Amino acid sequence: MSFDGNLSNSYFYFNQKDNISKLTLFGDVSSTEVILSKIMFKEEYGLDVNIEISQNRNIENKNKLIVWDDNFTSGDVNLGLSLSEKISDIFDFPTPFVNYAFVSFDKEKIKIFDDIAEEIQNKILNTKENSELFNSFNEASKNFIIENISSLIFNLDEVDREGLVEILKVPYYYGLIKDLIDVNFK
Repeated sequence: MSFDGNLSNSYFYFNQKDNISKLTLFGDVSSTEVILSKIMFKEEYGLDVNIEISQNRNIENKNKLIVWDDNFTSGDVNLGLSLSEKISDIFDFPTPFVNYAFVSFDKEKIKIFDDIAEEIQNKILNTKENSELFNSFNEASKNFIIENISSLIFNLDEVDREGLVEILKVPYYYGLIKDLIDVNFK
């Protein structure tokens, strides 16, 4: 799954703009959000931000990165700063931000998944005409998703493959891992 625009699964909200030394992550947090947040704050603001992961929704007065649904159910997505857009800006990626990838040694499983991903991608592209998928969100979030849905990509094409290779280089360049990861798309 990749993002090529403002639509993302993760958004930053700054409630303590005068003190950005701590960032609270909430939601379906993965190591990707932790690593990229630390790098982003170092690169963009020259800060070594302290990361805390919270299971408590009551984090209104904190600088935070919220991952997944809470961005849209709260209706605050229009107030947030997209992680995918920020990563693309900072690292000057000409490719989408690949956030999740399905991998397997079994080519048949990859083929089945590719077919499903293609089907999902086609449904997403038809979402503007079929917006009842987002009826559980408030009107602002629903409109935001519909306006930006074309930037959500489920099938891995060549430009997404390049994006995956680029994002996997970032931790190496910042000294977080010792070796570059060699990606094999066989």
